[in-house]
Amino acid sequence: MIALAIPRSLESVTAVWATVRSGAAFVPVDPTYPADRIAFMLDDSAARIGITVAAHRDALPDEVDWLVLDEIDLTDGPVAPIDDADRPTVLRPDHPAYLIYTSGSTGRPKGVAVTHRGLASLAREERDRLQVTAAARVSHLASPSFDASIFEQMMALCAAAALVVVPPHVYGGDELAAVLRAQRVSHAFITPTALASLDPDSVPELHTLLVAGEALPPELVARWAVSRQVIDAYGPTEATIMTSLGDPLTVGEPVTIGTPSRGFRALVLDGRLQPAPVGVAGELYVAGPGLARGYHDRPALTAARFVPDPTGTGERMYRTGDLVRWTADHRLDYVGRTDFQVKIRGFRVELGEIDAALTAHPQVVFAHTLGHTAPSGQAVPVSYLRLAPDADVTAAEVKTFVAQHLPPHMVPAVITVLDDIPFTPAGKLDRAALPAPDFTAPAGDYRAPGTDLEKLVTDLFAEHLGLDRVGVDDDFFDLGGTSLLATRLLPALGERLGRRVPIASIFTHPTPAELAAHLSSGESAGSGIDKAFRVLVPLRPGTGTALFCIHPAAGLAWPYSTLAHRLDDDRPVYGLQLPALSGGPRHDTITALARHYVREIRRVQPHGPYHLLGWSLGGVVAHAVAVELRRAGEIVDTLALLDSHLVVGASPAVGTRDMLRDLGLPVDDGEPSFEHAAAVLDEAFGGGTGLTAAHLERLHAGSTDTARAARRHEPDTFDGDALFFTAARSETPVPAVAAWHNVIAGEIHQYRLDCDHHEMVSARAVETIIAVLSARLTESDAALRRWGRIEVHAAGRNGDRRN
Repeated sequence: MIALAIPRSLESVTAVWATVRSGAAFVPVDPTYPADRIAFMLDDSAARIGITVAAHRDALPDEVDWLVLDEIDLTDGPVAPIDDADRPTVLRPDHPAYLIYTSGSTGRPKGVAVTHRGLASLAREERDRLQVTAAARVSHLASPSFDASIFEQMMALCAAAALVVVPPHVYGGDELAAVLRAQRVSHAFITPTALASLDPDSVPELHTLLVAGEALPPELVARWAVSRQVIDAYGPTEATIMTSLGDPLTVGEPVTIGTPSRGFRALVLDGRLQPAPVGVAGELYVAGPGLARGYHDRPALTAARFVPDPTGTGERMYRTGDLVRWTADHRLDYVGRTDFQVKIRGFRVELGEIDAALTAHPQVVFAHTLGHTAPSGQAVPVSYLRLAPDADVTAAEVKTFVAQHLPPHMVPAVITVLDDIPFTPAGKLDRAALPAPDFTAPAGDYRAPGTDLEKLVTDLFAEHLGLDRVGVDDDFFDLGGTSLLATRLLPALGERLGRRVPIASIFTHPTPAELAAHLSSGESAGSGIDKAFRVLVPLRPGTGTALFCIHPAAGLAWPYSTLAHRLDDDRPVYGLQLPALSGGPRHDTITALARHYVREIRRVQPHGPYHLLGWSLGGVVAHAVAVELRRAGEIVDTLALLDSHLVVGASPAVGTRDMLRDLGLPVDDGEPSFEHAAAVLDEAFGGGTGLTAAHLERLHAGSTDTARAARRHEPDTFDGDALFFTAARSETPVPAVAAWHNVIAGEIHQYRLDCDHHEMVSARAVETIIAVLSARLTESDAALRRWGRIEVHAAGRNGDRRN
């Protein structure tokens, strides 16, 4: 093993090719790295011979025998090509070509052993797919410590093209543009971060860009692909740099990482190692000739990441840790890293999705979002932007823009505008160099309280969020607040006011100004709580066609709140709850209950198209509601069933334990009394639910009636399609979906979720439900806009639309 401790230069390129031709493997070592990291890499790799230059020799350990290039005369050396007769052993394709160190999650770097076979496969792919000719001029921008430098060298030298070595102190911006322009570079392998630092007009001869290393924002494609060839490439170090390559990108078209490279296979798998459906994100596994031998001297880590093909072929695959999804035309869409996911307010958030929304703004050229702990102790997203040179937009305006496209929990709590993007030696974003987010409102955005009530609310916000001050227009959730924190804030506010303040108030009135105005409006706490007990309860406001979610067996629609807040902002969502909760009538048949719900639904939306969803027993009721709406001649565009079992003959009675579990509160074995269950709710939600033992007793009676009715129910056929979501961890020998084919005339589209039955509306599970449901609702909305007014004909097919 030969250590190469040379900055990017002609010498570093020469040393790489000389070492490989000799039959030895090399380990690149950045001489500017901290001494302890250099020492670790040299010791771990067992390198005993090294090549460097005089400027860095003194900083390198003496345990290695260093050849200092600029202190020896090589002019009289042999010029004949090296062959196997000169090498200690015959060079084989599976021998290592280099050992390259990548960051380890534990802080200990891990060495990846890459073979000559992988490099040969890469060379063929570069030659055939990129069509580089001898007339090309290829930039060498990557640090020799990163495998992108090997890609650049092979792209040029394997095609007999010119390799333009960028000076080692240049990473991006005007300095890089000057080099590319002066050297008439035609081809570049570059990261999106470095590309965002360049002005397309400053590099007129640069006509082919291969972009890799990070997710490529569509905004960069819009800037660069107008008159240039921009290709998105993907590949981990563990699979010899490139495993997939896209076609040249077109402005306005989706950005994908294309199809697998020569000889590679790609699998997109969910958490249970099952293939993810088209459009649903899963982890990428790759197999092919470029797979590395593994991690040097790390057998356990190698076994964890280089795994047998789960489909049973026995072939080795590399588990990338990258989230991707298949598109309808069988291309790979890069979503982000599994380790770039964070939990925000209980939701699992892919930070790359926030970046994509930010760069959709026409004046934002770069965005990067991190999970950060706010002063309140809660995790929030914070974003860093670089704006276009002539931009006149503020961070607050960008925040307003992105709030129109993302659910509230994904809107960045703080947006910081950068003058310059900090780079690592690899040309990627240096996250450690980003400034700490400032959670205090800018002076121009701060508005002081104007009334005693506003002052009280802002003081309590600041106290619970751990901030010095809060303005009346500051959003509780933007500042790091969560529903859990709200369960402490609202009771504290109620204690100061001498009356109960419903927890739901903070979701509909999240700023001190809005909350104070709401509390001053004369609406009593009791009336606010009573609204939450009505049969039809609004879970989310909006102006579009509504989604109606029908309660599970326990009778409450509150569990759907997570799902409701993940849908697009203009989608109203209503929950339907057992009438018994508010003292209404009890029904002894599912059909009678469905007709009651149809009346409630048509009170807020007289005509279709209707969108219905039901979890568990709620799916049986939702199906009956769909049948009743069709009998009335209405259109039902969506019927979504969440792990609903049509055959319920053996279903146990619903108890207080089930009610608590539906609200996300697991309890110990046994059946709590109504008083105990109410106390558990008070403790968990700070007394803000308003549910008393009497409410729970009424709910229990209504739930028991509904369970009995379900066992006797003989459903009629619904003449439309349905979406069916299966809880894979709770699957029975006879799948629940099987019985539904007898009472649904159209197609049933089934989706398996990695959860059990009681987790169907958890933050984790709703991600897949939202992806499928949003696509269905968007399709329905598009049809509605296309056809305009809907005329309903009782004799027509479900979904007929006429002008």
